Amino acid sequence: LSSSASRWKVFVANRVTKIQQRTNVEWWFHVRGEQNPADCLSRGLSAKQLLDHRMWFTGPLCLTSPLSEWPVTDVRDLAPPPRLAEERVVSLVATRSSMKDWILRPMLDRVSS
Repeated sequence: LSSSASRWKVFVANRVTKIQQRTNVEWWFHVRGEQNPADCLSRGLSAKQLLDHRMWFTGPLCLTSPLSEWPVTDVRDLAPPPRLAEERVVSLVATRSSMKDWILRPMLDRVSS
């Protein structure tokens, strides 16, 4: 979220831009993977296993504690994330040619005369 939104594909870039415009980085908290309910699916839990997975429904235990007791990691202190597949890669190819070498030039000359 702290990187430029332009590095992402349009859908993600739009969401990142909204989050950046509507929040302050001081409000952001990093949740370690083992405490992040969203990571349950990426770890291969089945739908049946999720039904019995407390964190999937309630979130990490720290959410039931006062904010002062939360394990806080300042997102600005985290190492930059590795390049993700979703990042947009931009390639640019430029060529230059003169009109005299253009293959369609004779046809264009006949039509425009």
